[in-house]
Amino acid sequence: MLLDFFKKFALWNRLPTLLVVFSCIGGLIFLQKPLMRNNSEISLEEYQKQESLTSAKLNLLNKLPTFGFDNLLASWIYLDFIQYYGDRKARKATDYSLIPTYFQSIVDLDPRFIKSHLLIEPANSLFAGRPDLSVDLINSILPYINEQMPFAYQLWFYKAIDELLFLGKTK
Repeated sequence: MLLDFFKKFALWNRLPTLLVVFSCIGGLIFLQKPLMRNNSEISLEEYQKQESLTSAKLNLLNKLPTFGFDNLLASWIYLDFIQYYGDRKARKATDYSLIPTYFQSIVDLDPRFIKSHLLIEPANSLFAGRPDLSVDLINSILPYINEQMPFAYQLWFYKAIDELLFLGKTK
């Protein structure tokens, strides 16, 4: 009966492939289970140590020679920012004080990296509390931006929001 079912839907020929797929999925679940059980709490001192290490790493990355790969280093710093920004427990324990450093580093390395600016600019204004720095950095970005670039117009919106809502500049 079961053999007829397999033959009818041509599953008999796909059985080895299905076994490999399901064994790989099972292996991944087996390997990830210990990490899911690890719910150890990190102390405030450990979070502060991680924050100081991240700050030192950013300072080192800003001083490294790029050998013409500025955009690659900017992308690397951006990926590091995403991890920094996404760690809610660490940000509750410390704060968002390194966001301006991330933003400054990426702007200095690659001012045309619009996608990163669109994520870091609101984080810098809202969470780090530095809309003045956001406006200054956007002003330094704008000469490099062409209006034909995708999402370039949003930089002007973000600058206007910072100036109107946070800095009170109505002109």
